[in-house]
Amino acid sequence: MMGGRIINMSYTIEKTKAGKDIVVSGWEYGISNNPYTGIYDMRNIDPSSIQGEVGVAMSTENMQSQGKITTVAFTCDHTTDVFTYDGVVPLLVNTAIVFQGSDLPNGLTQNTKAYYILTTPTPTTFTISSVSAGGAQQLVSDNGTGVMTFSTINMGIPTDSCMLDITVGGGRRLYFLGDNKGRIWVRDGQFMGATYQWVYMHNRASEASSADENTFGLIGWKNYLFWFDSDSLNVFRLVDYSFGTPITPSLPFLTTSSWIEDWQNLDVSVIYSTMSHHALIDSQRDAVYFCNGSSIGTLSEIDGALFGLSATATINDGVTVAGDNTITTVSNFFTNNMIGCEIVGAGIPTGAIITKINNSKSAEVDLNHTPDTDDTGVTFTITQSYQYTSTAISIPDNDVVTCLEELNGQILIGGMNNRIYPWDKLSQGYGTPIFLSENMVACMVTVNTTTYIFCGERGNIYQTNGSNVAFYKNIPIQLSETLNPMIIWTDAIYNRNMIYLGFQAKTNSGTTINEYGGLWAIDLATDAIFMSNQMSYGTYNGYTYSLLQYKGESVSFPNPTISTTGPFGNNQGYELIIGWYNGTDGGVDKCISAPYTGGQSYVITDMIPVGLYLTPRAFTNLEFKLSTPLVTGESVALYYRKNITEDFVPVPITQGGGVGELSGIATTTFENIQWIQLKAVLTSTATNPSYCRLRELRIR
Repeated sequence: MMGGRIINMSYTIEKTKAGKDIVVSGWEYGISNNPYTGIYDMRNIDPSSIQGEVGVAMSTENMQSQGKITTVAFTCDHTTDVFTYDGVVPLLVNTAIVFQGSDLPNGLTQNTKAYYILTTPTPTTFTISSVSAGGAQQLVSDNGTGVMTFSTINMGIPTDSCMLDITVGGGRRLYFLGDNKGRIWVRDGQFMGATYQWVYMHNRASEASSADENTFGLIGWKNYLFWFDSDSLNVFRLVDYSFGTPITPSLPFLTTSSWIEDWQNLDVSVIYSTMSHHALIDSQRDAVYFCNGSSIGTLSEIDGALFGLSATATINDGVTVAGDNTITTVSNFFTNNMIGCEIVGAGIPTGAIITKINNSKSAEVDLNHTPDTDDTGVTFTITQSYQYTSTAISIPDNDVVTCLEELNGQILIGGMNNRIYPWDKLSQGYGTPIFLSENMVACMVTVNTTTYIFCGERGNIYQTNGSNVAFYKNIPIQLSETLNPMIIWTDAIYNRNMIYLGFQAKTNSGTTINEYGGLWAIDLATDAIFMSNQMSYGTYNGYTYSLLQYKGESVSFPNPTISTTGPFGNNQGYELIIGWYNGTDGGVDKCISAPYTGGQSYVITDMIPVGLYLTPRAFTNLEFKLSTPLVTGESVALYYRKNITEDFVPVPITQGGGVGELSGIATTTFENIQWIQLKAVLTSTATNPSYCRLRELRIR
């Protein structure tokens, strides 16, 4: 006993003149794994901004709002090229659709080709383009006959995501998501508001296919987007090098020809080898590492050359200008991705490097030509400017690489078995394995000199310094209301001294547990775990799958600057883009700065022992105390229950609890109680909120 207070986790017994009050606080310690010795649940709240308080969290909103349309009939007027449908589900510009019908209007292809909504002149009419975001209107020459329908192409479960800064032409910041249908989606960082769409990047040969073709890895690097499907590495060039500028937002993604499909083959010889091709950018060596069966593959530049995929292009009608460092051709040949590459041809000194692209027909090199007369009919060859290695290092054949992370200059290689393989990036083999107590390393997150490991199926999190492993924390499994639930980790990310994570929970019979479908957080300052955000679909079904840090709307080079204007702005909530699955459909939320305003935020206390069978206890009132006064539109509602299986019963506030007040009291009739558990529901407002900053609950 210290100062008249008996410490017992989140609640204390405080002696007062009126007797003994039970005071509940300790929100900064998060949810306990024991509902009898710590906080039972905390959702859509923020216990980390100011320790000792818990307030309403900043919320999220849906950023993929196109409704689903499945085989809806349409008609067409070929004189105006306008399509008409019932309009029950509104269409948004840039939504991708596919047509079905045996006799479509002439000029359209059914099922296998995607078209994009160009305009919506009325709520029931639309025009289309074969390319996204402002392309030319698609023309047809007749109205078609028979039964004609169309369907929207909607996002599946977002399985991976990345961000890429385009580094030429003034700069552009792009965000990408890949889903379990193998479709790649993009948002231009300058168009992140709710009125814009994630645009489908036209990367599947059969657009109507609903078969799973998971995105097994996605990484943006060197002005290219690399997409790993089950057995190959595909590439999309994000810069139109013929003009030296990024593809503009008006025509970002043209046709499937923009993709280099099956650019490299991946290892499919090892069982489970297609479960992950997770990729990692090495910040020190400026290279990409990726999972490839029982191996690590690498992708890097050669001799400082600007990474380019058109590395072996040749031309047969070249002309060099005698005696200087300029090379010209009579046909388009040079592109900006050739800068830094070696050029080979008659009259060109060995080892000559391209230093500048004047235009598509003229370039400069670092060594003067040797001939005294112009050379005609010369073949120019640009040497390879990248190096691809499918097997830079291998782990044991009975293991499969699942994820990668950097720690102290090394790559940590996670596998299906109970070990992590450290690799110094240079040696032919890995170092001493780090052994774990569970199999299947799903993901890892490094914070400073510690890597957090999410593995196994029991919700346990471990940490390592690169040599030793220790148990760190586990998720609150008591919320599952089942014994030994199975936890399937989906993703984790570090941001603002927090680790944000997502996972799916199932019973041992495989039934989904709908209690964890939101964004979870661990405050590294206090090690508190809690659910920071419910997703915009409004239930706890499903789960969060792919997490991506938001880093602003646009970027300028060579000096990056984050825009503070525009619909998405700066300092948006917890600065995350969150891919989710609600049990039926996939979607994406973004964090915003506005708090929850619909009573989604609540805390539930421990199950507190207050009496015995022979000596049950009665209480007369229940009080909440805040650190700042409530403002208009805010409220605190109180509930209680007498055992952990009952429904909560409301306890009306009878004194205080209004605008401008710091506390409120509910008169209770709690009698013959042995246990009590309290729930406080916090409702904030979007206008000058106080965030309902709760300090304590007190029963007496």
